[in-house]
Parts: sequence; C-alpha cells; structure tokens
Amino acid sequence: MQNKKDIALFYYQNLFAKSKLLIVLLFPVFLSFSLLPQSDSFKAVNQSSILIQKLDSFALSLKTIRSDFTQEKHISVLEEVIISKGKFIFRRPNTLKWSYYTPINYEIALIDGKFKINNDGRTSEFDINSNKMFAEINNMIVSMVNGSILTSKSFDVQLFESNKQYKAVLNPRQKDFKRFISEIHIFFEKSDLMVSRIRMLEASGDFTLISFENRTKNESIADSEFGFKN
Repeated sequence: MQNKKDIALFYYQNLFAKSKLLIVLLFPVFLSFSLLPQSDSFKAVNQSSILIQKLDSFALSLKTIRSDFTQEKHISVLEEVIISKGKFIFRRPNTLKWSYYTPINYEIALIDGKFKINNDGRTSEFDINSNKMFAEINNMIVSMVNGSILTSKSFDVQLFESNKQYKAVLNPRQKDFKRFISEIHIFFEKSDLMVSRIRMLEASGDFTLISFENRTKNESIADSEFGFKN
C-alpha cells in the first residue's frame, strides 16, 4: 500500500510531469517559446497591475468551463511528441474533471474534497485534505484553469501581450516547487479573456502544453458529468 506522500507524488507526476506513452509517465505538455509562431511575438504589458485586476475579476465571474483539450508532452529522451486528447469540465469553486480518450482512457476528477482516478475501469480515490501536497496541487490546478493564479503569493508574475493574447509568466517562489516546475506560461485570449493554453517548463528541460479548444463558459454542468463512465 502506497503512503499518502507517494500517492501525492504520483498525482503530481501524472498530472504535471512525465506523460503517457511510457504508460506510467502520464500528463501535461507545454510548447517551448521557440516553437511559437512568429505572429505570437510578445511585449511587456504596461500597467500590469490593472491587467491582473481585470483578469482576476473575470476569473471570479467564471462559474463553469467546458472545453476540449490537446496535450503535448516533450521529453528530451524521446524524439516524438506525446499527444493526448480529451475533454475538460470545471465548476466553481473547485470541482473539475479531465477525461482522456486517446491514446488511452484515463479520467481524473477533483470533487467533494476527493481526488479520484479512473484508469480504464480501475478506480481509486483519495482525500485531498489529508495531504498538504494534494491540497496545494488541487489549488494550483483550479487557479491555473480559471486564471486566478495571477494573484497567488506563491509566484512572481510577469505579463506580456501580442495582438491577440495576453501571456502570464509565473516563476515559483518555493524552492521545493522549482525542483519540478521552473516556469509556467498561461495564455489568455484578448477576445474573451479565457485561458487558451497552459505551458509548463520542468526543471529537467522537458515541457508540456495543454491547448483548450471549443471553450464555453457559465453553462450548466450536472453533478453526473463529474462521475466516471462504467
């Protein structure tokens, strides 16, 4: 039986680190800065405090989010990019579910203070509040998705903009966290202020990109949608 620290690290590694082709290496991916299109050149934002307030106010207005997503994982020892696809739903204050449909069926849900996993029909469940690492990861996931992370005291934040997007560059202040994630980039569309991409650069040099497509906000999401399919 794994202890809670081991489980929390497994959660972290699956949700924020080594991806899914090696099967135990599972979750997100973030595109390196050099891979962004030329048209996505960014410059520093003037009066960043005003923009942070604007984005934070918008984040507070989000009751639900529904989106398709594509996750790419770049691992230095592998030539191919590992690509996963699925659906994501979120409901305020802190209920969400990631449903992976390719290359394998895999679901992760945070609901009623529980962290739940459905690995192709094999389910497991853990109490988020029973472990500090669980709680911190849960808060970070929720705040990244809705954009409220910009006011977090756990990160130094720089803001940039292009013609169509804002980009927040977050540098972790905690040394323990920096051992895993050296930088987080969050992209907001100027057209609707919603998060369209999240990029995470790991201390190892590997990186992960999640792109959100077909985004909708503040539509009703039933409790049943956060459950697992049999």
